[in-house]
Amino acid sequence: MSLAGEAESAQSVPAAAGIEVELALAHEELPAEVENVLGTVLREAVTNVLTRSSARHCPITTVTEEGTVRLRVRNDGVRSDRGRPGSAGIGNLTARLAALDGRLGTAREDGWFELTAQAPVIRRPSPLPAG
Repeated sequence: MSLAGEAESAQSVPAAAGIEVELALAHEELPAEVENVLGTVLREAVTNVLTRSSARHCPITTVTEEGTVRLRVRNDGVRSDRGRPGSAGIGNLTARLAALDGRLGTAREDGWFELTAQAPVIRRPSPLPAG
């Protein structure tokens, strides 16, 4: 799974449901493991937009700053009865990002839901075992 491949799907699949997707990817080349995890995050985020919101607009952006890539998926279709911040999907994505020294965040404001995933572009070396 790749971020680039999921971005293609993120444009076409929601459009078929009448959701306008604004895609602005501005990240540098990513290590394969980061590309894979962010692809998974994007797939889950778009699935949630389709199944748990009444969105009409969904901006999706990436940016690389100071050695960190950030993926942000927003939608204007927050339902008051949906979206469990502690859900299994969010927990799974949080664990995947944590394995890369990354993190996942969610926010709701003024009818918009935002999911942000960030991970370092360069992995920190593992400490050598004492001995």
